[in-house]
Amino acid sequence: MHIIKVRKSLIKALEDEGYVVEVLTARDEYFDTLVAEGYKIHEINTLERQGTSVVEQVKLYLEYKTNYKKIRPDFVIHYTIKPNIYGTLVASSLHIPSIMTVNGLGQIYENQKLFKMVSVLYRRACNKSKAVIFQNADDQQIFISKKIVAKKKAFLVNGSGIDCQLFSPQICNGQAVQPMEGKLKFILITRLLWTKGVREYYEAAERIKKKYPQATFYIVGYTQDNERVGVTSSIMQEWQKTGIIQFLGSIPDIRKILCGCDVAVLPSYYREGIPRFLIEALALGKAIITTDNVGCRETVVDNWNGFMVPVKNVDHLYKAMEKMIVMTNEKLTEFKDNSRKFAIEKFDEKEILKVYTGLTDQYLTTHN
Repeated sequence: MHIIKVRKSLIKALEDEGYVVEVLTARDEYFDTLVAEGYKIHEINTLERQGTSVVEQVKLYLEYKTNYKKIRPDFVIHYTIKPNIYGTLVASSLHIPSIMTVNGLGQIYENQKLFKMVSVLYRRACNKSKAVIFQNADDQQIFISKKIVAKKKAFLVNGSGIDCQLFSPQICNGQAVQPMEGKLKFILITRLLWTKGVREYYEAAERIKKKYPQATFYIVGYTQDNERVGVTSSIMQEWQKTGIIQFLGSIPDIRKILCGCDVAVLPSYYREGIPRFLIEALALGKAIITTDNVGCRETVVDNWNGFMVPVKNVDHLYKAMEKMIVMTNEKLTEFKDNSRKFAIEKFDEKEILKVYTGLTDQYLTTHN
């Protein structure tokens, strides 16, 4: 549930405008925390990320219909592919105005047959949605060029944004000290899918450790059940035994561990929106190594706040890591300071929230 990490600021911004906000989402480990904090949460049971059977899709559509009839919202903001499609179609059938956010196309775009099928559904949903918000220009251009969405409905924001006060180097309390030569701390925080570049990270780290044994490599995230998809717990156990990486599991608040690191690494070839991890790392003043990939490239200016490398290229990733290690403290500090500036100038959530509150105001006024 990204709600607790990413959408709380939007909920507050809408409440500050006088709106009553309710959340419809699948249950996970954050669900009860949200309820305890006073959020009005409704559970949806059939919303599975990987489910593709026709029966599951029909069940999901009907469950949206049941919930929307019960909640009777005046306006709906949808996120991610299935809510974007089925939630929007249900809302339209009940004459409820809605908008959607396309926060990355994920693995769907790599499978052209699947993307063609999904495009038909997305085209229909975009036609019913009042606006479609994109988190990167590549996805926006694909939707417009393939006539999935009308250009006048397509809005572009820089990811989900970040609270630059909540994520500030000042909260680190001296944890981010000047590293000694060869002792840099690298970190990867992600869902542990192969397409997120986790294997490339491990293999580059393996090479670095042979030459710079004092360098430290952390991995934070959920292991996967299927090793064809990503890193399973057994694979991770084997990696840990080598001493190359330190696996920290899932951490609800990543600020503390990020504070103690120097370089945020995401060698992803997954079709990202703009990765939340990299935005958070920018705000905390971390140097960046990431790929020349959709969504990732928006977070780095090569040789200014980090390095951009080709996808699926361990050699270039290794060289970028080594450049960070041999870099002077002064140059590394410059990279980190530039990351913080970049976060404030490009990713501050205040501007992004204005887009959502503005569209909500506009279409509720029109609808009423």
